[in-house]
Amino acid sequence: MLSKVINNLKFYVYSRYTLFIVLYPIGVSGELLAIYAAFPYVKENNLFTLHMPNMLNFAFDCRVVLVGAMLMYIPGNLLYLIRTNTLL
Repeated sequence: MLSKVINNLKFYVYSRYTLFIVLYPIGVSGELLAIYAAFPYVKENNLFTLHMPNMLNFAFDCRVVLVGAMLMYIPGNLLYLIRTNTLL
């Protein structure tokens, strides 16, 4: 009985660290594709956009923030994984 439990635990530990290699990039690419798919909607509806001239003399475009988030997503996640020793 105990040997079956130990074999199951070994399988789960092996699966955890092996499937991570496949599932993590799929999740990251899915999130980046979701941000990319939101671009036309944000542009069309001017979501979270503030145009000049206005009372604050400040312009803000949400698309710039989305591009910045996409550029920082992968390095930020890699740094997190290295810091938590999940990647190494």
